[in-house]
Amino acid sequence: MRVLLVGCGRVGRAIARHLIKKLYLKNLFLYDRSITNSMRLAHDLKSKKVRVVLEIKKVNNPNYVIIALSNQSDTSRLQNFNTKTTHQARLDELPFNIGEIKQLAKSLKKICKNSKIIVVTNPVDEFTNYLRNIMDYNDVVGFGASLDALRYSRYLKKKVLCIGEHGKAIPLLGLKTIKDYENLRREIDRRVVKVMNEEGMTHKMVGKEFSVFFDKLNDRKGTSVLVATYLLKKSFLGVKDIAIAIPFNVKKGKIFQPVDVKVSSLERKLFLEEAEELRLSIGQISG
Repeated sequence: MRVLLVGCGRVGRAIARHLIKKLYLKNLFLYDRSITNSMRLAHDLKSKKVRVVLEIKKVNNPNYVIIALSNQSDTSRLQNFNTKTTHQARLDELPFNIGEIKQLAKSLKKICKNSKIIVVTNPVDEFTNYLRNIMDYNDVVGFGASLDALRYSRYLKKKVLCIGEHGKAIPLLGLKTIKDYENLRREIDRRVVKVMNEEGMTHKMVGKEFSVFFDKLNDRKGTSVLVATYLLKKSFLGVKDIAIAIPFNVKKGKIFQPVDVKVSSLERKLFLEEAEELRLSIGQISG
């Protein structure tokens, strides 16, 4: 398997440290607009699998392109997380990253024929849809809501699946009122920000969860369930023709039909509202 990693900052580094250990990885190509970042990461990885590239076009049709670039400093991001919801803090990263994403799309058009693109850059849901639209390319996956599912699962000490946008994904718990969901989300936000303030930004945790996400996506033994942002070609709870996070069945790098999950009428209402908000947000980027 040949993987192109775009962005060799702290998140990219955390992802690369896990990818390089995978037996099914043949080559890991590193690209960053700062050659110093990619060269330093290559040096630290100490692997013959690693190749530093100065231009994306040098990597023709990789199996995967992982976009983990970020142009906002950790200090600025942490300040946002301390004053806003985690979802809004991620949305605030859009103006920092949109310019590079636009330029990146031009390069990816030239090299992606059968590649799967995985977006880690925030805001994940907006950029997943933006790249899909601007490139006219449907095989774009967003990694983010699986982190929400992980956080709910750890807090509640049971497996929780989520639907919706990263940072405000709706846990499928069958709660009674909107206030119940809002209170739970605030508690998860509070815990996330507490960890950030005590230990710094959660790059290592993101890298570890991405590794699990990537292994599930490429599992060759059986079908796995993956919470991911991906194009809904058919209606799911009344939503279609947009990429938004839900649990999908995945196997051998392919994303199949949505998992048959039990969703309450209240969760459906919240999901429809989030889908509409996402459509409006995507429209503003593209406009």
